[in-house]
Amino acid sequence: MNDSIPSLGQFIEPAPVSFSLNAPGWNVVAVTLILSLLTTGIGIIIHYRKNRYRRKALKQINKEQQRLATEKKYIELLYVTNSIIKKITIRQHGRQQVASLQSKEWLDFLNNQCNKVIFNTTDKNLLTHLYLVDNNQPDEKETMDFVSKAKQWIKQHRHAPIHRQ
Repeated sequence: MNDSIPSLGQFIEPAPVSFSLNAPGWNVVAVTLILSLLTTGIGIIIHYRKNRYRRKALKQINKEQQRLATEKKYIELLYVTNSIIKKITIRQHGRQQVASLQSKEWLDFLNNQCNKVIFNTTDKNLLTHLYLVDNNQPDEKETMDFVSKAKQWIKQHRHAPIHRQ
């Protein structure tokens, strides 16, 4: 061994650091946590209330779909579904802008409210049944596809400020 290094003696250990929640840093953490939880909670409540009309419309469509599909009244199902979508858009965009839209212009308007195209020419042709005088029922599969697309549109369309008349 090297005897030229002097002996340092016994090491002095510091006292253990006591853990206490009374430190000011913990108060800052607690206040920040409480504020973030409150902000998140309020945001969730606002989002939930803002989308109440979506839940109500989907519930109504499901109820009518169940009732009218079992009775094979596809023209009525088509009418009810289209009416529900029309009510939503009139409430958000105003009667002046929406009420007169039909056929291709109506479906283009709906597609413009989403990030992707939902309705197509098949749906345009299907909606012509609403204005025909004859009693021919639209195709079951096409009607059910339209109802599914309508539900998808209700879930995905962009919010617009509610138009007060």
